[in-house]
Amino acid sequence: MSGRDKKPNRRGGSEAYRTPVSRFIVSSHTARREDLPRFEPGDVISKRYHVEREIGAGGMSTVYLAADSGRSGEPVAVKVVTGETNPVRLEAFRNEFRILAHLEHENLIRVSDFGLLPESDGFFYTAEYIEGGDLGEAAADVSEDELVDYIVQVCRALEYVHARGYIHFDVKPTNILVTPEGVVKLMDFGLTALAGRALGKWIRGTPAYTSPEIITGAEVDFRTDLYSLGVTLFEITTGTHPFGTRDLHDLFHAHVVGEPAAPRSIKPGIPEYLEQAILRLLAKNPADRFESANAVIGALSRGRGVKIELQPPASTEGYLGNPPLLGRAGEMETLRAALAKIRDGESIHVNVEGPAGSGRTRLLREVYFEAQLQGYAACLGDAGEEDLFGRLLRDLGAHPGVELPEPEKPDSNPAGGFQAEDTGATLPEAAAGLIAIAEQVPVVVCIDDMQDASAEVRGVLSRLVQLLTASNAPDIFLLTAWRYTEGKEPVEVPKTTRLRLEPLSRDEVGEIAQRMFGSSKPPELFVKRLADATAGIPLAVVESIRMLVASGGIAVIEGKWRFRGGTRPFAIPESLEQFYDSQVGELSGLSHRLAFTLAQMWRPGTMTEITAVHKETPARIAEAFS
Repeated sequence: MSGRDKKPNRRGGSEAYRTPVSRFIVSSHTARREDLPRFEPGDVISKRYHVEREIGAGGMSTVYLAADSGRSGEPVAVKVVTGETNPVRLEAFRNEFRILAHLEHENLIRVSDFGLLPESDGFFYTAEYIEGGDLGEAAADVSEDELVDYIVQVCRALEYVHARGYIHFDVKPTNILVTPEGVVKLMDFGLTALAGRALGKWIRGTPAYTSPEIITGAEVDFRTDLYSLGVTLFEITTGTHPFGTRDLHDLFHAHVVGEPAAPRSIKPGIPEYLEQAILRLLAKNPADRFESANAVIGALSRGRGVKIELQPPASTEGYLGNPPLLGRAGEMETLRAALAKIRDGESIHVNVEGPAGSGRTRLLREVYFEAQLQGYAACLGDAGEEDLFGRLLRDLGAHPGVELPEPEKPDSNPAGGFQAEDTGATLPEAAAGLIAIAEQVPVVVCIDDMQDASAEVRGVLSRLVQLLTASNAPDIFLLTAWRYTEGKEPVEVPKTTRLRLEPLSRDEVGEIAQRMFGSSKPPELFVKRLADATAGIPLAVVESIRMLVASGGIAVIEGKWRFRGGTRPFAIPESLEQFYDSQVGELSGLSHRLAFTLAQMWRPGTMTEITAVHKETPARIAEAFS
């Protein structure tokens, strides 16, 4: 989220830019409601986020810069919406987090945690903190190349969002952040919805940027965002709105039937190709606009006379991203049912089992997010991590419904009053800490990679499972995951529900491929070969597709699958091991040595560490990585 300081409204407080109107669900960029609670510097949100200053505010939410004590003081943006906000807005806030938690692209903001506010019906979520200003500010004094680059990055973000089936519904300058390094971030997904979902009596958006089809109640698709982009580009290039009115009735009428002036008649220095693109984006009929955000990039590329990548190689992985959780609907329903049981006072332990790449970790993460959204005290960890229970207890203790005992002396107890292995206490006390918290609020504990757990960690969890079977058991949903390999099957645990993940069907493999590229259905022969080669393992499917894209073997261009070599067969590795062997085999010299070093570290390495090992300059190492 943006680190820009608040500035006066450049548009004179016009209702068209900020005030809710009848039938409108508007964005959060409205005038601040003075009755909303505020956090001041020095305040602590959820016992973890230490507020440094306010960095943005709207009518329904406020954003703060804070230091995350759970991650060594790392700066984060905390977006807060309070219980005084209407229920529609509260649900929109949850929806925003749900969507952003499943989107991964360099031109989108990353979110991390969702939580409840103490003594309030409000919520907050945390996101990466990024310095910068909005698109209008950034584009005020830039070269043509820089301006085109900003527009292209916005289009890449929109293409990615649209490919996942979503419409943003609130594209405008203040929802587009530009960092000092020139990286564009599309923000504020509070109004975002799946394409095709009926709007009912509501109209989504900010009036000044709303498309004609939304106003008239006609059918809406991804091109509504392109119209909003057109208004945005007209405004940042000319310095004025295309219809120049602040009266809402006149504005809506102009959106539907009015014709904007030619941008070059206002600012003659605007390139002709950019003017043509803006006017096409502002077409009243969606069919007369560009068919996609990628098509806008193509027009800019031709007009500028330079090749512009639709998605640069650095973002290929982000563009493909991880598809939604597919092929695991039954398993997810089982876990949701288990989640609901603790609300009714029933404790349960479920162990998710499957080979590498089968989706265990993804399922745990989905349940963790769902538990946060439902207001449970939730934590997520890896069985092999250092100070596992100390961190889990700290995370659970941050829930507003948990009252922690005072530690015996300041800073002596990082678990907030419950001691785990890093404090010198015995591990059973960690189980006691979990029980003590669960006596106050329902608790969801998600622990991955149990096959790597130490005997001590397994002992704690075994003791916890025994306690869950008691008649007066606390409200705990313990969700663990075990990656099994041949000869290393999960240990039988009494009173535990075992959820074994089976390989995906051919149809499910095809659905993953289709969702990774948007709505383009892959050829049946390709799906068959992909399913056979990957044995229906989800991660193998995803990685194989990424490998084929990176190597130029396949691409989806303008909605059509393209295969290198035309209809001739092309090689799909028989396994992920074969794929990685071939990738590593292509490395040479320093690149190969760097890969070997990082593989041995089992974690990201710093430039200082790598230069010390290889006695090379940072510039030489960066060149080898590229």
